[in-house]
Amino acid sequence: MSEREHTSKQFEQQLRALKDKLLLMSHHAEKMIADSIRALVERRPSLAEDVIKSEVATFFNVFPYGTIWSNQYAAGGGYDVVMLAKPGPLRIDPAALDARLNRPDHAPIKDALVQVELAGVDGLMATYAGQARDLRPWLTDGQINTDRNLRLEYLAGLSNNVYDAQIYQNMLMFRRFPEEMFAASPEWMDRLRKVMAVAPGSQ
Repeated sequence: MSEREHTSKQFEQQLRALKDKLLLMSHHAEKMIADSIRALVERRPSLAEDVIKSEVATFFNVFPYGTIWSNQYAAGGGYDVVMLAKPGPLRIDPAALDARLNRPDHAPIKDALVQVELAGVDGLMATYAGQARDLRPWLTDGQINTDRNLRLEYLAGLSNNVYDAQIYQNMLMFRRFPEEMFAASPEWMDRLRKVMAVAPGSQ
């Protein structure tokens, strides 16, 4: 075998090894993405309804299984919402979540939730405000924001210092109990239905 042939063979082996590493990295990256959760905090004051719709529609366009959770306090106040999503449907095991929150190493988290009126599983689940599938009728005229059209920037600029409390109420009209979201016993499902019977901030 000539020196050129030997060098060529070594290069092919190195290239093959590199491809294998890249495939492995790609596999790990896909798994990380599949197992991950995306969250976006949306601030509702000083924005008009077309701006909110653009934000939500754009998020759900990327994450079709997205959900919305409110920080509206039971006693009033709070105006942000959190849009939460995974690449696939969100599944919650309330019993497992409850057990985790009651672990000694999670005591600081549990205490912190109590301080912001989100006591335990009941407090967290009560903040549910809707999901992509149910909000489709409301988002029919929502404009998707892209890097090319920068639609959201224009809409936000046109509605600066505009606040309409009715926007959130309009969104809540499409809220329903997300039965398919929970992996739970009949007892837990009954409990969650009671806890989530009233939308946060709709009183």
